[in-house]
Parts: sequence; structure tokens; C-alpha cells
Amino acid sequence: MIKKRNTVYFITGFPIDITVYDIQGVSLIAEHSEPIIIKTTVAYKVNTSKAGQGELKAELIQPETSIIPCRCHVNELNKQEYIIQYIPNEPGRYKLRILFNNQLIQGKTIDTDVYSILPSLPLSSYPVIQIEKILPNHTPQIGDDICLQS
Repeated sequence: MIKKRNTVYFITGFPIDITVYDIQGVSLIAEHSEPIIIKTTVAYKVNTSKAGQGELKAELIQPETSIIPCRCHVNELNKQEYIIQYIPNEPGRYKLRILFNNQLIQGKTIDTDVYSILPSLPLSSYPVIQIEKILPNHTPQIGDDICLQS
């Protein structure tokens, strides 16, 4: 029974355990580089020290076309610091659900596109480099742009 006395609440009866936590206190950092190809580790470091007490879980949803199972592992590195890892065996979109006290961290799944080979980059993503022709009697210096001709 809960009784109210001057806006202070008193609970009478059996003792109860209360766990207080803040889902916003969970931090998540990607420990891998993108793009991801098959048989490459996908990893996230999770820190729950600012969130309070709770249980961390991870669920991996594989692409619909997957045949080979892929397992997700949660390992504790230090107190309230974890590494979540999986190694995709097939290309496709993998969805990782990280839960703290059964609540989804960041309010969404983490989608990762996995490729069988590295995707080619469009020409516009390569840096533009200016190259000058070297005169026969000119010695290049450090930092000079050079062009080699056959």
C-alpha cells in the first residue's frame, strides 16, 4: 500500500527491490571500419557505467537469404564495459539489437551492410591530384607533385 504524506510517498508492506537506471547513459562505439566484407569482425564497445545497474543483451538478425548461422557474442572487458562481436559469413544487411534491461539502446537497431568483396568507389570519391611535368634538369623536392611517363 502506498500512502501520501505531504508529497512524500511511504510504501508499507513487504520489502521491494527497485533498480534505477538511465538508458541514455549507455555509450556505444563502433570498433570496426567500413565497408564490411564477409569473414570480417564487426564489433561494438559498450559502456554501461553511467546507466546504473542492468543486464546487457544483444540479438543479431541475419539477412533473410542467409543459410549459414552467424552468432553474436557479448564479452565483459571490465566492470560495466563490454565488447559485442559477430563475424558475418554471407553478404546482406545484418541488424544488431543491443538491449539494456530489455530496452533498445539508441532506440533502434544497428544496420550493417556486408559485402562479399569490397565495393568499388565512384570516381568522384577519389581525391583530385595535380601533377606537373618535370623538366629534365629539375630535381624534385619533397612535397613536389611528379608525373612518371613511359
